[in-house]
Amino acid sequence: MLNGRHEEARQNLLKLHTPEEAEIEIVQIQAQMDIDKTLNSSWWTIATKPSYRKRALLAIGTTAGIQFSGILVINNYGPTVRFVSTRMRKRLTQLQIYAGLGFDTNLQLIYASAWLTLAWGSGCLSLVFVDLFPRPKFIGIGLLGCMLCLILEAALVANYAGSNNETALKAAVAMFFLYVPFYEICLDGCQFIYVGELFPTHIRAKGMTLGCSAIALMNVMWLQVTPIAFA
Repeated sequence: MLNGRHEEARQNLLKLHTPEEAEIEIVQIQAQMDIDKTLNSSWWTIATKPSYRKRALLAIGTTAGIQFSGILVINNYGPTVRFVSTRMRKRLTQLQIYAGLGFDTNLQLIYASAWLTLAWGSGCLSLVFVDLFPRPKFIGIGLLGCMLCLILEAALVANYAGSNNETALKAAVAMFFLYVPFYEICLDGCQFIYVGELFPTHIRAKGMTLGCSAIALMNVMWLQVTPIAFA
């Protein structure tokens, strides 16, 4: 519609709605576009208009804060640490736990695959729940759940990693598996929905850019400092 391809837009809408609903939506889209053309959508406006600036800060704060849940370290370095040197292996959390349980390399890979499969399934399950709760509360539940899992994980690792306490080591493994549904159901997809909803349509693309840029910045930060922390 923005590029004047009205018939193509109509055909796409007809795939999604009944003809009557499609025609109504075409009118609504065109009316919204006519309004948006009269509004200032510059970066300067986002920075200087208080209501837009608040939305921008919420977008940046939400996406950056969610990356503090620990997902970047667990997801990006979880598969990698299983193949580092023997010297480094003794210092790495997940590997110590799996090795302490007597798992061989194949079983460690199965656990990693199971974790990722659970993550994928939980992400699909989020579609059932994401519209049942207010977005901030839903995100808050996810962050709280991730935090509690990692508090327990840290305590178990600090006291039992490398030991022969099989029950404690199994509990440590369980914390990783309990963690990922909280993240995937409440945080992963919801952050993009929430950021998009924060902005009116004429600055929504720029708002999403701010949110995704915060994620990219957190990726650089966490994934640079993590190997140093491991070492």
